[in-house]
Amino acid sequence: MKSWRETYRAGKEIRDWTTDGCSSAPDKFFGVNLAECCAEHDFYYRNDVGVSRWKADNILRKCIAEKVKEKLGFKGWFLATVYWAGVRFGGAPSYFAYTGNIYDDDNID
Repeated sequence: MKSWRETYRAGKEIRDWTTDGCSSAPDKFFGVNLAECCAEHDFYYRNDVGVSRWKADNILRKCIAEKVKEKLGFKGWFLATVYWAGVRFGGAPSYFAYTGNIYDDDNID
């Protein structure tokens, strides 16, 4: 299965690949590297690729839960939900800055 990076590199459009990691949250937690999950989330916030803010935030939550399971052996839904809540409550200004749309949640899927 292609990674999200491979999928979007295949396109011809210029993409914004910049990331600030997990912003003001730690990129690593108990040895679990969350930076790749946060980079994917940043990509969806910064590029119009058909992924709503709601979906991007839920992809982040799932990615973090899976990373915790890979490294620590249990599904990390609590940590994933903490990060998810952070982007749900604090991410709107960033999403708006890149998309001009603060209310993209009508595309809930």
